Order: sequence, then structure tokens, then C-alpha cells
Amino acid sequence: MKISNFAQYSSAVAKIKSIQTAGTTPNGELFLTEEEQAERAKYIKAVNAVDPAQLSEMKIKHQSGKLSSKENNIGLVYKAAIKSATENVPEVDIKALVTTDVALAIDDILQLGIAERARKASGLLGQIEIVQLPSAKYRPQPVEVTVSDAEKWAENATTTVYTVTGTSAFAQASASDSGFMGIFDATTEAVADPATDLVLFVGGSIDKTIFEGLSAELIGGDSDLGEFGGVFTDLIDSDNSYVEALKPLALRQPFIFGAVKTGSAGSLGTTTLGVAGSVLDNVKGLITYLPIAYRSQNPVFIMNDDCWSQIQFLRSQDAQAFMEITADSIDGYKVVLDEDVPDNSIAFGLPKEALGVGVYSTIDKVNPYLLDGLVRFTRKSRLKSWVKLNDAMVMLLPLA
Repeated sequence: MKISNFAQYSSAVAKIKSIQTAGTTPNGELFLTEEEQAERAKYIKAVNAVDPAQLSEMKIKHQSGKLSSKENNIGLVYKAAIKSATENVPEVDIKALVTTDVALAIDDILQLGIAERARKASGLLGQIEIVQLPSAKYRPQPVEVTVSDAEKWAENATTTVYTVTGTSAFAQASASDSGFMGIFDATTEAVADPATDLVLFVGGSIDKTIFEGLSAELIGGDSDLGEFGGVFTDLIDSDNSYVEALKPLALRQPFIFGAVKTGSAGSLGTTTLGVAGSVLDNVKGLITYLPIAYRSQNPVFIMNDDCWSQIQFLRSQDAQAFMEITADSIDGYKVVLDEDVPDNSIAFGLPKEALGVGVYSTIDKVNPYLLDGLVRFTRKSRLKSWVKLNDAMVMLLPLA
């Protein structure tokens, strides 16, 4: 028996569980006939023969080909699951109440929904591609470094170093974990209404809470608190007064982004045009700090409203002689607004190339008994974040 797609793999795993469950005695011992043992061994051999990388590809193909045929039925499945829940236990995992086949489709839609929501989001989150990860054990792609750099980078608790030869080594970042939960209460009338698409009705509302938390952590998260390391906190060495981030690229740790100072503590710089330390001079310096290769790939500025207002104010003066400032760009580079970015701070670069984010677990639960007349939906998601290229994004910080 050879497994060639994800549906066959899932079926084989389910078959193994079915045989073992049927053959387990009340005292917990496994008793199988010779035929059952042979059948179980056949499925186990087939499952073990599937390479993990091959399995990941199978699942992606399975998702792309399966969602279209299952998506229209998910709302009805949710309704059936809720009805079943009211007849069983106070809180239940929706996927536990439906068949394996449809449960897989639900799982696919939930996880793909996170990626789709991110593409439509504003701010930094909207500039990042969220991918699906095979498991919680995922590790980012290692980068090749010199042995001398490896010795220095190995001091970073989030970096693992593998020596390859006498002069070469690989450094691998640890992906930081974070969990997000969204809660949405729907009336029993809305849930029972045949016209209600529960996937869109519940999912669209519940994801808003999750993405507010995710957006905030990507900017200012603290990994010591079980959050993502934020691009304006952990990923620029904020706990150490930005010492590592202010180093040249050749000396900086591989998983810390670079930063430049405004020259004025707590501000973007002076408003005097054309002088060193002015706002526009600092912005110009930030542009040139990003490697030339990235500047031709449509990098973006990311800042909050107040910061953009300061730059727009200069637009009304003689700023155009120094920079081309439009309603949504600076020198041709798009400006993306994000309310979570700290005051007088700017990020510039290619967030999609700089930062990796992936989801590996999404669980939906429903509790029809929590509140009278309301059905509570809870969605829990687990994601990982890591630095992909530490030179693909740079920061301007309000430091003297």
C-alpha cells in the first residue's frame, strides 16, 4: 500500500485508530486477531513511509482542491454541531462533532482564513504573508555564517549554531510562539436562521479580536511575556538600549534589525529644512540605510498617524525641494499607517521579506449554555514569528 495524497494519509491514520480502539479491552490491553494485526501493520508501514516534507505538500494540495467543494456546507455543519452540543455537553470542540472528512475541511478553512484576513489587514500585519506551518516544532531556515560570527551569535539565547567546516557554520533562529483568542456571542435566533452563513458570521467577527492582538504584538510584543518579539522591541534589542540594532550590519546579530537615531531624544528631528538632524534629513538617512537591492523592490514606510502628520506639515513648506512628499508616499515609497507604531518612530523596508509569521493550530469551540439566549463561539489560534532577513527592514528611533 502506497499513500499518494493527504486524503489517503488521513484515512490510513483513522483506520489505525479504529483498529486499535476496537481491539482495546476494558482493562486497557490491546487484543487483535492475526488478520487485524496484519491490517494494522500494513497501514502503519504506509504512514511511516510518508516523508514529513512530502506530507506538508500533500496537505497543501489537499486544501486547494478540497475547500471549494466543502466550503458551502460548512455553515450547515456548524449548525448541526451546535444542535448536537445542546444535546450533549456545555462546551464542545466543533470538529469533534462532525466526520473526519468535514472536520479537515473546517480546519483548512479556519487556518486559511487567518492568512486571508492578514492580506486585507492594515498596517504592518497587512504587509506580511502568514503561512501555514506543519507543526509546533517548526524551525526557520538556517543562514550560513562564518565560524567567528557563529561564536558571537551563539551567545544569543534565541539562536542555535551548527558548525559545518573549519570556516563555515549555520545559525538558526528560534521562532517565538504566541497564542490568540477571540470570543463572539451570537443570538440563538441568528444561529438558527437558515440564511445565516455561520462561517462568515462568526469567523469575521471573532477574527477581529485575534488580529488586534496579533497586530499589536508584531509591533511591540515582549517574548519574555509569551508574546511575539516586536519589531520595535525585542527585534531591535530594546531591552539593551538598542545596542545591537545600532551596530553596522556586518557586526549585528543575524536576527536583530538595524536602526538609526534621529539625533533628538523623543522627536523625529528638527523642523528646519535642509540641515543635519532635521526630520527630512533623518528620513532620507533611513532610506539610504536600507540596502540598494531592496530599494528597487517597492519598500514601504510604516509609521503612526502623528508621525505622518509631522511629515505632511513639512510638505506645505519648501520640503519638496528636498523630498517628494505626496498624500500617501515619500520619494515614491508608499506610506503605511499603523496605530501601534511608537511615536516618532518609523520602519522602512520589505516586511514580507524581513519577518516570517505562520499559523499551526486553530480551534473553534461553541458553548450554547453560557448565556441565556446567546451562543458563545471561541476561537484559539497558535502562531509563530521569526526574522527572515535582518537587513530587509530598518528603523528610525527617537534617540539623541
